[in-house]
Amino acid sequence: MQVIDCGSQFAQNIYKFLRKNGYPISDGTAPQGYVISGGPNSAQETMLVDSAILRSGKPVLGICYGMQAMALLEGGVVQEHARQYGPIEVKWQLLEQLPPTLARLVHDAQPFQAWANHGDTITRLPDDYKVLATSGDEIAAMISQDGQRWGIQWHPEVSHSQYGDELLRAFADHCDLQPSPVPTAAERIKSLCAALPEHKALIAVSGGVDSTTLALLYQQSGRDFVPVFVETGLMRAGEAEKVEQALKPLLPNLCIINAKERFLSALWGVGHADEKRQIIGREFAELLQETAHTYHCTALAQGTLLSDVIESGQASAASERIKRHHNLEIPRDYALPVVEPFRGLFKWEVRELAQELGLAQELTQRMPFPGPGLAVRILGEVTERRLDMVRQADVIFQQLLVEDGTQCSQAFAALLNSKAVGVAGDAKRHDEIVCLRAVQSSDFMTANVAPLSMSLLQRAASRILNEVQGVARVMFDLSSKPPATIELE
Repeated sequence: MQVIDCGSQFAQNIYKFLRKNGYPISDGTAPQGYVISGGPNSAQETMLVDSAILRSGKPVLGICYGMQAMALLEGGVVQEHARQYGPIEVKWQLLEQLPPTLARLVHDAQPFQAWANHGDTITRLPDDYKVLATSGDEIAAMISQDGQRWGIQWHPEVSHSQYGDELLRAFADHCDLQPSPVPTAAERIKSLCAALPEHKALIAVSGGVDSTTLALLYQQSGRDFVPVFVETGLMRAGEAEKVEQALKPLLPNLCIINAKERFLSALWGVGHADEKRQIIGREFAELLQETAHTYHCTALAQGTLLSDVIESGQASAASERIKRHHNLEIPRDYALPVVEPFRGLFKWEVRELAQELGLAQELTQRMPFPGPGLAVRILGEVTERRLDMVRQADVIFQQLLVEDGTQCSQAFAALLNSKAVGVAGDAKRHDEIVCLRAVQSSDFMTANVAPLSMSLLQRAASRILNEVQGVARVMFDLSSKPPATIELE
């Protein structure tokens, strides 16, 4: 199978499906079929698909942008239409003479939930195509008369689309792909260890699963390394103490560096999110280079994930940057070689490695925390006062989530870059706005809002308004990803 990556944030999820199920991935040499991904462009304005693919006689699956590009190349009409972002309802059309692998899936017209992310739609099919599914009055899927070319408007490759894996598997089977045994976590660890360079590595650990697993991988390999935890002053309440307590037994040579003044001074007066990420990336890179020199390390190892690469716009030439990741802001002329063993892995894959390496479940399932820390959970300028406020609000929110027993993949409090009018003690005030965010996700490429009870939210708002000085309002973010991101900045 060859994946034509047109810049979609979810294109790597297609590779994830193929890899997880043992299907062979073609490098472009004699593929048995093609998948054309979605992307940020409009097919009406930017055509990234070679029409030769459609004339190859091989099976083709077009997803979102890929479907629209197929329709245009085959003589159909695509127009800007009512946008669909997030969950939609889809119905199959019960057609005769479908390919057998697809017919097993399209057996009734009961509606199901899928995940959309598009602003264009097909308003007229090419002559050689039939409608395969609808969403309201829109064409949601199409198939050519010979059954070789399938177009899907939603994203079957994301976890929030029902029957997504079944649809991708139906297409892979239609291409006659023969799956191979999938490497176990133990086999993958052995392979990753063998590929590590001989350099003595400096590893910046945060207490999160990615960097901790990387340090344990180095430990397993026998390679020399120095783990370093940098206290940036941008951590959650009690974070530095918790990290030291959790990691010291695992990594006895853990080095802790207090750089709070350095980072807060560098961020003074800066309010733009992208600029904050660049500053933090630069300071991290410089500090780690200085530390590497102190400990005679000759490489910098990072727990960079595939999702970091995707969101930074580095997955393909057509990808768009969604946000900067500070670990990917290393200058090109950086003095140390950078080692990133997990650059081709998703979070779930690293968690599998962590479990195999014996990392405790409370660390493997720890909620993700952004590398730039609270700097991206404080919209606008970062100050000591605002850091204290967001820490207090976050502690209250986390306590109530635990008491309520609500399962969230990620939950936090943030401060918005605006103020609101309030009344306290019969006096008018103009204070900060706290925004609460809680989502459920398996791979963090898509996310649904966690279904928190109104009672929990009211308790959280009441406590924050009463206990955190300087807060006038508390809001809850109801946005899914897409169109939003999980973090606010």
